[in-house]
Amino acid sequence: MACSFLSRLVGFIGKKPQKGDALLIIPCKQIHTFFMQAPIDVVYLSKDGFVVDFFPSVLPGKILPYSRKTEMVLELALGTITYLAKGQKITFQLKE
Repeated sequence: MACSFLSRLVGFIGKKPQKGDALLIIPCKQIHTFFMQAPIDVVYLSKDGFVVDFFPSVLPGKILPYSRKTEMVLELALGTITYLAKGQKITFQLKE
């Protein structure tokens, strides 16, 4: 989980996320993929964990749209998003 300014800024920069890797960025309304090593999947979530929007296969060097409804962003390894819909509730367990 990325909660500090620096950890939110860095995200997956300089890393190549592997299957099962995820980073929850709180608070967050928009991300970029500058300096990333590989494409990622991205999910914008409301404060209650509902999908506001999602972006599969985001290439490095992109700026995703700003979203007022978004409170959290989930960065995922490429290929993680398969069956997802706007308005769907996402539940997950945080790992220490």
